[in-house]
Amino acid sequence: MDVTVTSTDDSELLIVDPSTGARVRTATVRIPAGSFVAPFRVEGVPDGVVDADFDLDGDNGQWITVFAEDGTRTFNRGAIRVKVTNEDRPDMRVTLYRRSPDGTRGTQITSLKETDGAQAAIGVVSITNLENRAARAIWGDPFVSQPIEVTLSATLAGGLPADREVDLYGGDPNNRYRLMIPAGATEAEFVIDARTISSRTGTRP
Repeated sequence: MDVTVTSTDDSELLIVDPSTGARVRTATVRIPAGSFVAPFRVEGVPDGVVDADFDLDGDNGQWITVFAEDGTRTFNRGAIRVKVTNEDRPDMRVTLYRRSPDGTRGTQITSLKETDGAQAAIGVVSITNLENRAARAIWGDPFVSQPIEVTLSATLAGGLPADREVDLYGGDPNNRYRLMIPAGATEAEFVIDARTISSRTGTRP
């Protein structure tokens, strides 16, 4: 079955045509007989524009939607949103790890259970660059000799605060949502507690 895959903004994101290798706005992806999936690649487009100048939500990037639909409209159209960030700025990423018994990072995770309890996970805020120059000193960060202050937050799918579900601790005893990336470093850890119903009225020492 042939599926048409389309990017909503070819100035930010292009589809790599599986047949020709060309970078195009719309391409045909063939799902082989007897299969339910077919991979394809997308690539960001260096446009020389600082997206923050046109960025309504302040995240220094543009959200592009990629649609997939079959020619006969037998299936509901599929879609996925892809964020394209500025090449001339570093990215700030958040990664979660299961906390090992010795307090170090365990396996990488994307979810927690209420019963996982206190210090269930270690969160890592890291700074990377889309040009693969991860070190802030190499990138030329003007704040390389200074720490970077990060504000932590957690929200539910609808955007409401998730403080009844998880607690975050960035290491500052006076402000648990404050996390400092040390001068010259590219990452810093914070702690995540999973909260049960019985623990939602308590406080962490």
